[in-house]
This record gives sequence, structure tokens and C-alpha cells, in this order.
Amino acid sequence: MMTPETVPADALASLAALVEARSGLRFVSGRYTELATKVARAFVESECSTWLEYQTQVTDGALFDQLVEALTIGETYFFRHRPYFDMLEREVLPEIVARRQGAKRLRIWCAGCATGEEAYSLAIVVRRVLPDVHDWRVSLLATDLNRAFLARAEAGLYGEWSFRETDAAFRAANFVAEGRRYRIRPELRQLVRFAQLNLAEDCYPSAASGTAGVDLILCRNVLLYFAQELTQRVVGRFHAALAPGGWLVLGPSDARPGLLADFEMRAGDGAIVYQRVDRNTLPIPLKVADAPVAAEPFHLPSLRPMPEAAAAAAPVAEEADWHTAWVAARLSADGGELDVAEQHCQQAIARAQMRPEPYYLFGALRQARGDDAGSLAAYRKALYVDPRFVPALFAQAAIHRRGGAQAQAHQALVRAQRLLEGRLADELVLADDGLTVGRLRDAVLLALGDEGSS
Repeated sequence: MMTPETVPADALASLAALVEARSGLRFVSGRYTELATKVARAFVESECSTWLEYQTQVTDGALFDQLVEALTIGETYFFRHRPYFDMLEREVLPEIVARRQGAKRLRIWCAGCATGEEAYSLAIVVRRVLPDVHDWRVSLLATDLNRAFLARAEAGLYGEWSFRETDAAFRAANFVAEGRRYRIRPELRQLVRFAQLNLAEDCYPSAASGTAGVDLILCRNVLLYFAQELTQRVVGRFHAALAPGGWLVLGPSDARPGLLADFEMRAGDGAIVYQRVDRNTLPIPLKVADAPVAAEPFHLPSLRPMPEAAAAAAPVAEEADWHTAWVAARLSADGGELDVAEQHCQQAIARAQMRPEPYYLFGALRQARGDDAGSLAAYRKALYVDPRFVPALFAQAAIHRRGGAQAQAHQALVRAQRLLEGRLADELVLADDGLTVGRLRDAVLLALGDEGSS
């Protein structure tokens, strides 16, 4: 029986290099166990008798597609990270529709759509925003590298697990029951066109494929699996693919320092989006207050909307605990009120001098203002009260790297890697953000891998 341990080391390294070169998917050394498990499965399914035969035949065609299918992650569900869809429905799409009212044309691209739940979620939002959708020319393109995922997306048939963040009314309004599964309604299905596209290739933007002059691009939780150089190329192509004033939505873990210098960051309640900015033009304002733009774009952890969101800017009562002040700081930051967020953050620090979270958030707020020195000081304080608080080390490394202090960046990343060793992958590091040891470990490994390629 084939097991990960029986995959030859040279074959594993060769296949990792092939996969990265062809698809952009990067498996640094710390993820080799995961890679070996999936490669072993693909080898058995290939019916090749030797590893040499497999390596020879996998370079192209069906076997490579099969390997990619084994390696890619399709974890998704309807309205995943709902604050992003709320922001799209309330602010971003209405702004686009207002600009496109004359031409009545709307172009959306969902890149890395996996099994289709995100694309269909977008279609549902589009119909809500456009009651007269039939009078518009709507192009909603959904692409992925994985052909098996696309086949499932085309079918539009889903089980209970895909609806875990939605209620029965949502399902009844947008799907038709077929036994124990549910199929997307035809009026929604017809809005979406699925196609295979490899983000690592130079095949976009292209008018022929529908990836040019786009009003909105969603590419969430994809870039974090790419090396820094490829990530920069992909974001550059997204910028070129967007129409002037177009919008880009990334996942919470996708943004890296300096990556989005050609975009204007906009913060909402629990979501951050980016608008294409061109020289000599101003970004088109949303209906909500805009967040100040830092010298280097930053990415505060997203926060699901909470009942107290409307009162985020109000002073926090003195008897409130540190967590209440901390939540108020995050809500204010999500709304672009950085001055108010810093005040709440200071309250949280005063009430919990031995918790690292308020110092960590204060560091992110200082970074948003371009104050790297203040940001580093806050991260040092977070590590003083909790020397095992890895998010602060990772944030320090990003600042050092951007400032050219490569040795200090490497030291912080190695220390972070050591602190994560032996910890369970699903252990929460920042409970309110859902940040786990596994996600943080992947980010650290990718950053260390980028050092080796730079």
C-alpha cells in the first residue's frame, strides 16, 4: 500500500518544483508531509508502475490535471466571510451600478472559484442589487485551475455542508431540492459562466476570455499559496484587468506589505476591499467614510458585524473590561475611524496590561499611519507580555523585510517557526479572528521560502 513515507525524496522535490512552475502552487519544506500524502494518492490513481514512469508522464495532460486536483483545496461554502458580501451588496456593487447605468453593463470575475459556492453567492447578490437584471448585460465569470471543481460548479448541486452559514429561507429562495441535495435555480445558474484559467500563466487580461475591463474581481484565499514574485505578477494583472475605478477583493490572509500600492484600501464592517487607482484620477467615493491610506497598505484582521457596531465610536464605559474596549477598537478601525480606534486600544491596554492582543492591534493601527517605529514598539510590548505571541513576530518580520533589514526579518520568522513547532494545527492563536496555528505556520513557511527565492 502506497504511503507518504514511500514517496522518494527526489521525486517529491521534482514534483513540487513542477507544480509550482506550472500552477503557482507552492509547497515549502514544512508542507512536504501534506504534499507527500496527496502525491501518493495521485500516483496510485495514475496506474503507473514506477516513479520514473509517473514523473515522465505527469508533466502534461490528464495526469497533471489529476495531480492538481489532488493538491488544490476546495473548502468553501455559500456567503463565506459574510461581511465581505454585505459590503459588496451595500456599497461596492451599488457604486458600480450607478457608474454603469448608462451602458447597463456589469462585469465580474471570481478567480479561484473552487466548487462554485462563491460565484453563485455573487449571482444572488447581483440579483438583489439589480431588480432589472434582465435589462443589463451581466458577465459573471468564474474560473479555477481544478477541472473537477469546475465540473461540480457547473452542475450546481450541493449538500448540507455548503449551507452551514445560511438559513433554510436562503436555501428555499435560491435552490430546488433534489433528494437530499439542492440545485441552484436556473435564473441564477444562467448568470454564471465557468471556465478553466491558470493564474500563473500570461493569459489574462483578455477580452476574449472576459478578463478585461472588469468592474469587480474576487480572488480570496488563493494568493497565500503563491510565492511573493508570482503574487505580485498576479495582482499586477488584476490591476490591468480592472476597468478604471474597478474593485478587487482578496482574502484576509492574501495581502502582503507593498503588494497593493496601486490600489486604494476601503474598510467596512469586518471587510476590506481595494479600488484600482490610476495617476491623475481620484478614487470614487463610497457611501461610507473611507479609511486613511497608509504609505504601505496594511490588512487589519476582519471582524464579523456585531450588534454594538453602530456604537463603536462612542466612549467605552470605564467599568468595561479590556475585551470590550478592544472590540470597540477593531470596529472603529474597520469603519476607518483610526483616531477613535487608537483611543479604544489605549483603553484596552490600560485595562489589560498583561494581554498581548491590544498591543498587537495598536501596532497594526500605527502601521496604517506609516509609523513603522511605533508599530515595532507596540509589537515588542506584545511579545514582552507574551513571548509566545507569534502574530507579533510575523508582523515584525514584515516591517523589517520591507525596510531592508533582512537579517532581523529572518530572525523573527525563525523564532516564530520554532514557537509553532509541536502545536496542534487547529489551535486558535487569535480566537476572534479564527486565526489558527496551521494558518499561521503556513504563512511563516511561505515567508521563509520567499527569502530563499529573493
